[in-house]
Amino acid sequence: MFEGKVDDKKQAEAGMIAKKIKEMVGTFLVTDKQTQKLRPAQYRDVVILLRSNAGWDEVFKKVLQEQGIPVYISSKTGYFSASEIRVLLNMLKVLDNPLQDIPLAGLMKSYFFSFSDEEMAYIKGSAPVEKKYQLFYETIEEFLGEPSHQETQEKLCQKLTAFLDKITLLREKSKYLSIHQLLQDIFQEFHYLEYVSALPGGEQRKANVEMFLEKAIAFEKTSFQGLFHFIRYMEQLNKYDVDFGEAGIAQEHADTVRIMTIHKSKGLEFPICFVSGLAKKFNMQDITKALLLDVDMGIATDYIDPVQRIRQKTIRKNIVARKMQIDNVGEELRELYVALTRAKEKL
Repeated sequence: MFEGKVDDKKQAEAGMIAKKIKEMVGTFLVTDKQTQKLRPAQYRDVVILLRSNAGWDEVFKKVLQEQGIPVYISSKTGYFSASEIRVLLNMLKVLDNPLQDIPLAGLMKSYFFSFSDEEMAYIKGSAPVEKKYQLFYETIEEFLGEPSHQETQEKLCQKLTAFLDKITLLREKSKYLSIHQLLQDIFQEFHYLEYVSALPGGEQRKANVEMFLEKAIAFEKTSFQGLFHFIRYMEQLNKYDVDFGEAGIAQEHADTVRIMTIHKSKGLEFPICFVSGLAKKFNMQDITKALLLDVDMGIATDYIDPVQRIRQKTIRKNIVARKMQIDNVGEELRELYVALTRAKEKL
């Protein structure tokens, strides 16, 4: 049995599925919908079914993408956790105020500037002991101001100088450009759209970035203006879980693995299906509540003695709870039947 955290178990299952998908795509034969002839399986033929997407789909998506498998989730979450969006937010935060260590470090390690962990550790480690808690941006400036570093770490100093020059230039532009114009300038300067398009699941990533640009244009039509307010606006959306969901792209002809709930798959068929998350326990929280409500048997409650200050279950409540448990298991069996009958070629 696999021991470890819940997410570790999910990642292990997703990793196993990714390995199996790689084995099957291009080799396993499926019947083509149009020609009715056998052809090698493609990513679009594969669907991963889950009882519930919550807490599962993002883990599966991340693992599959790391294995180079394009994947699509039809969900209303995941936008702010997408790496291509986090990087853009870090860029804007640094342009607004570079004296923020976490966004600055995230930006430096990203595609935009590609600093390695070793380079950043060397810069930080170069600061004297009495200044080890100072801001990272200040450490970089002091690092470049040290003549000995110009001789011993010439390449790193050149890289840092180019980084600071680019940030300074973009900060100047942010004073007179609108947010969407600034973003377009960044996209063009760094070929960002081309970069995200070349990654696994590139079509989805590109759509997410273009959606970010659309949100900037929409924000500028409000009474709030400026980079500072836009960043705070996006932070509030993320904080209060007002997630846009990942940008929708046409999936009928996209060669991607799809992740969906069993409920959404009703009435559909797919050449290859993975029914996942079967080790998850049934949700029986409803039958443990103090007040039970059943369509057929009505209301059942605990017996409470206010004098002796005790509470205990009644026979009626036990009967209603048992009926609700049987009904819940029956519903789970029906969902399982739906899941097991979605595959046309391989389950």
